Amino acid sequence: MLASSYTGRQALAEFLRGLGPQRGHWYSIILQPGLLGIDENVARAFPPLSKLASIGEEMMQVVLLHCGLLQYRGGSGHSPLINAWEYFIAEQQLDEVEVSHFTIKKKRGYFIRLGSWNMVSHQRRTPSEIWSASLSGKLRVPRVCTSSISSTLAEVIGTLELTFPPTNSSLKRKSTTSSCSSSESHNSQHSDTIIAHLLLLIVA
Repeated sequence: MLASSYTGRQALAEFLRGLGPQRGHWYSIILQPGLLGIDENVARAFPPLSKLASIGEEMMQVVLLHCGLLQYRGGSGHSPLINAWEYFIAEQQLDEVEVSHFTIKKKRGYFIRLGSWNMVSHQRRTPSEIWSASLSGKLRVPRVCTSSISSTLAEVIGTLELTFPPTNSSLKRKSTTSSCSSSESHNSQHSDTIIAHLLLLIVA
């Protein structure tokens, strides 16, 4: 494994581990245009990992690809590698993290559970139960605080030797419409941090 990929995996693990004390929820590993095309409520019920990290969706996909957790195929874009994620979770001993898939209207989505459950006030839920609650208007997605750990992740991302595939314009449009306004400034700030680190590396 390349040193840069190892560094990325370590930084991602620390970010996910930092979410352990938060209230548990299932999140989309990436925004999948196929699912969003069926129902944009998917992004509300299962916010993407990029939103938690306060970085752009396309940047998050490049990072996950760099870490060996996604595959990229021209024409179909990115898709998560569940076996690679399971190995990563075991490798990094992320006890409060799990991955799963769930089919919505014949389209398979890939989800990651972060945070902790509480038997009294915040009981365990499956992706299916979360989606049912969303359809019935009874879902409340937990608010989480990630500013410190997302800043640390952004700084590390800026040092990685990333390779950028062709832009998926369809995903960019969906990502823009599904992101909430409260996260836009954080996304911009962390994207600027990453770009600044990349420019410094190029100059050096």
